[in-house]
Amino acid sequence: MDLDALAGTFEPGHLGTAITALSQARTAYGLIAQIGHGSARISQIVAALKDYSYMDRAAVQDVDIHEGLNGTLVMLQSKLKLGIEVLRDYGPGVPHIETLGSELNQVWTSLIDNAADAMNGSGHLRIRTRAAEGGVAVEIEDDGNGIPPEVLGKVFDPFFTTKPPGQGTGLGLNIVFNMIRGTGGRIDVQSAPGRTVFRVWLPPRRPDAGRAQDEAQGEVQGEAQDEAQDRAQDEAQPGSHP
Repeated sequence: MDLDALAGTFEPGHLGTAITALSQARTAYGLIAQIGHGSARISQIVAALKDYSYMDRAAVQDVDIHEGLNGTLVMLQSKLKLGIEVLRDYGPGVPHIETLGSELNQVWTSLIDNAADAMNGSGHLRIRTRAAEGGVAVEIEDDGNGIPPEVLGKVFDPFFTTKPPGQGTGLGLNIVFNMIRGTGGRIDVQSAPGRTVFRVWLPPRRPDAGRAQDEAQGEVQGEAQDEAQDRAQDEAQPGSHP
């Protein structure tokens, strides 16, 4: 039905009222759709924030690297959505690792945020993952201007920054370096105009997590041995009964 035919179904004096009602209904429908979209968006952010911070979880967790990267991208999407295309190249069979999840997400935040700054809000951010050496390898690549060769070896030094005064403390990558080293992993960077790649390798579990597990197993074994010795001594005493 066209508008002329629809208008013919109303009395001339009621046509204006009908048009106003239809306009208001359309506006209301649009507002309801926006509210629904906003509610879904808020729910997504809250869920991502909880996962990002590892709220209500133990210090060392069984971490899914992909979940951490995806949660970080949600947290930073207001900075990325303007003109940066995110390309996820997640490898198959990437294992979970035992580490500090919230600390690791700080690493992803710093690396992705730096990549966005390097591209000045427009470009391609590519994130690759794969299983490697029993652990996980992650690459974060941007197509920004790159890091000058004469300063590339200094990017992990404390207080060194290539950003203008007031825009960087020079501590972000140094903190990342120390966090990765604390996991028993390693990080390096390669850069040329139009391509910068930070490569991170993480072991299957933190060194301190391994020691804690070994110590716990040692305590259990020691308690079992003490209990067995006590039982043997009791049985060796005259008149003792089980």
